[in-house]
Amino acid sequence: MYWRKDERSQRCFHVHNEISTILFRVIDEPIKIDAKILDVGCNAGKDLHSLYRLGYRNLTGIDINHRAITLLEKTYPEMAKDVKTYAIPIERVIGELKTNSFDVVYAVATLGHIRNDSAWIFREMARVTSDYLMTIEDEKNRHWGHHPRNYKEIFGKLGMHQVLEVNCNGEKGFNKSHVLRLFRKNVSGGKG
Repeated sequence: MYWRKDERSQRCFHVHNEISTILFRVIDEPIKIDAKILDVGCNAGKDLHSLYRLGYRNLTGIDINHRAITLLEKTYPEMAKDVKTYAIPIERVIGELKTNSFDVVYAVATLGHIRNDSAWIFREMARVTSDYLMTIEDEKNRHWGHHPRNYKEIFGKLGMHQVLEVNCNGEKGFNKSHVLRLFRKNVSGGKG
């Protein structure tokens, strides 16, 4: 919950690579233009905007920091009219989202900040994902407010099949402790 008052998150939203570049580089098949995409920890919307510029409109972002969502609305006013955003903790909204309601769910440098008593949200992320789930997280460094985890183990137990693992060392804004993991949902009849 400490991010709600942290001004740093407003300054840092330009650090990471555009998520659209990463998504399209790691997913082998085209993501349909009408795909429903959820950004967990969307901050001020830079990653959502990169997708929006490519024509994606079924976008949803969740961020605990209401200042970040306000900055999203000021920085990307046209996009803000078209996308659904939640300026509340993920714990308060993810349970209300429908099962299999998003074709792609992703989180970048967000899940490590989920406290252990809220780890149930990983089950909810898998539940709302109909196909792809991508994480880019620091899985090793433990410090105040950061809880490193092995997301392959976590999401694997929740019916997600890992199809890609990449160390992010060398990618702008990431270090050797950051791991990109791409999962597909195990569904009967086919995928994953």
